[in-house]
Amino acid sequence: MGFRVRDMMKLDIFNEAKLLGGEAGLDNEVRGATIIEAPDIVRFINGGEVLLTRFYAFQACTMEEFSAYFRELAIKRVSAIVIKRGDDVEDIDEKVRFILEFAQEFAVPILEVAFKLSFREILKPILEQLFNEEVKHLKYFKTTYDNFTALEFLRYFASLKGIPKKEAKKRIEMLLSVVN
Repeated sequence: MGFRVRDMMKLDIFNEAKLLGGEAGLDNEVRGATIIEAPDIVRFINGGEVLLTRFYAFQACTMEEFSAYFRELAIKRVSAIVIKRGDDVEDIDEKVRFILEFAQEFAVPILEVAFKLSFREILKPILEQLFNEEVKHLKYFKTTYDNFTALEFLRYFASLKGIPKKEAKKRIEMLLSVVN
């Protein structure tokens, strides 16, 4: 089932985080994480990302520009947005209100974390979890590959030895039950 926003919220770094809105998106799959501190970052978003921002990229943009930007993010189907609220961004309260409406409309959870947390501290456990999920998949695929290779290897040698298919199948099943 993959790594979901609700799983991400169980990470220690999010113990103090507040879920501000977008509860309907808690089962959104997380496939990556990135920082949005440049206004053109949306073109690098593939979907499924958790976006981290302190609104610095939006400090001087109008609400129309801000709205257009988040509409593009909705099209990309981001998984969640993690915000750090500073007081150096123009119209921050209005922008947060807009993001909360966005969260409800597009089922994108909005989490607020302490301003003192660095983006690295937030990204690290998310990316570690994603990496661990990938490793699990790779191990599964490797085991599956090895099993099929061994099975085919046994069938091949049974045919070289002239063992009838039915008898070979029985012997292989017996061998695999002992090994597994």
